[in-house]
Amino acid sequence: MSTTSPQVLETSPISGTIGAVVDASDLRPPFDEAAIEALHQAVALHGVVILRGMQIDDTGHLALARQLGEIRVPPVTSPTWVSRACPRSGCSSHQGWARTPTCGTPT
Repeated sequence: MSTTSPQVLETSPISGTIGAVVDASDLRPPFDEAAIEALHQAVALHGVVILRGMQIDDTGHLALARQLGEIRVPPVTSPTWVSRACPRSGCSSHQGWARTPTCGTPT
């Protein structure tokens, strides 16, 4: 995939179903509109896009994220430590950070 700007994006599909890798080794801030549009098109076409080789700091990462769309931060929650006995002998999957037990026993 190429753009009319100097920032050319080459996209390689990962599989036949979903995903692509973009060689982003030459992609640097500031990101022009053509590069952002090319990224939007790659996501629309492949669903998931990996920007491989991009050298970017936190400030540049936030700038790119803002150009791609609204940044929504999920609420922060604290996990809960759970410890309860399982009727199955030797099962320890009911102990740990709040999770679904792997033994199949209902919680």
